Amino acid sequence: MRDDITLHIGGQLYYGWKELSVNRSIEAAADDFSFTITDKWAESMKRRPIRLGSPAEVFLGKEKIVTGYIDRVRPRTRPDSRTVQIAGRSKIADLVDCSDYPRNRRYVNQTLASLAREVAKPYGITVIEEAETQRISAVVAEKEETGFEFLEKQARAQAVRLVGNADGNLVITRASNQRIETALVMGENIEEAEAEHSHRNRFSHYYFPGQRPGSDETMGADAAHILGRAEDTVIRYRPTTIVMEGSTDPAGAKRRAEWQRNVNYGRSRSAAYTVTGWRHKDDIWRPNRLVYVNDPWSGFDGEWLMIASVEFVRGKSGRRTKLGVMGPEAFDLIPLPAEDDEGGWG
Repeated sequence: MRDDITLHIGGQLYYGWKELSVNRSIEAAADDFSFTITDKWAESMKRRPIRLGSPAEVFLGKEKIVTGYIDRVRPRTRPDSRTVQIAGRSKIADLVDCSDYPRNRRYVNQTLASLAREVAKPYGITVIEEAETQRISAVVAEKEETGFEFLEKQARAQAVRLVGNADGNLVITRASNQRIETALVMGENIEEAEAEHSHRNRFSHYYFPGQRPGSDETMGADAAHILGRAEDTVIRYRPTTIVMEGSTDPAGAKRRAEWQRNVNYGRSRSAAYTVTGWRHKDDIWRPNRLVYVNDPWSGFDGEWLMIASVEFVRGKSGRRTKLGVMGPEAFDLIPLPAEDDEGGWG
């Protein structure tokens, strides 16, 4: 058990799982987990039943990696066996799922952090501000929006990300520049690889029309007709227009256009790698870290990519980690590389 993945429910430790999966990502706010037990273990759990809605924590060794709730139980019967799958998600799942007000709400002169704290408070979720953001003069939360949808729109406008941490908190952050020393190398530690290079979601010109409330300094057309622009010069003429969420100013609209350009570029070059075990030489595998990838066949001939997702699994093949990686440009406002700098399949 020293380096095993264990599930703690209401203070009770459960281990010895036949199969398990723990998925953490900087692209999905709520982490998720599932554990499968056999008939023998299921019978023993009747004496201490697992109930839907129970608080749960997932540990890898002594380190907590997920805090949330049990939200699904799947008993399964086959001719030769019976199993039960216990699954759940981190606390932020409530923000992702729920819209808690029957009318539109208007917020005035607040930062993204103060908005997030007000929205997250009823769910018992703490907000941690790692990236400083600007004040928002006025914004409306639509009644049909979930809490996370509303907050994510404001985060995109300011080029920051909303992610969860191991304690189930909501973190306002930017992409990490922390590099891990263990490289992903085909023929050494990479067991399986599948990459995708695609221009389907890349555009030559990004236009973000928006507006903001009028003031003594800004009135009429200056307030009503704001346009943010960004270009991806590698792409043939393929323009796109996306209406800006909420109110903005010219600098904010330009930042939003550049952010979308970068996201689409970074996601256009991605790969999924499977490695043995749950750790590299210094630590467990974590999302939001840069890893050096040497896999020429997949089009990544020695470059730093961002780990966007990490899935710890155990099954018939033993312990494995599935890593989703993509260009770091998808997570930060950094200059795009020139065409000649792209990988072999780009």
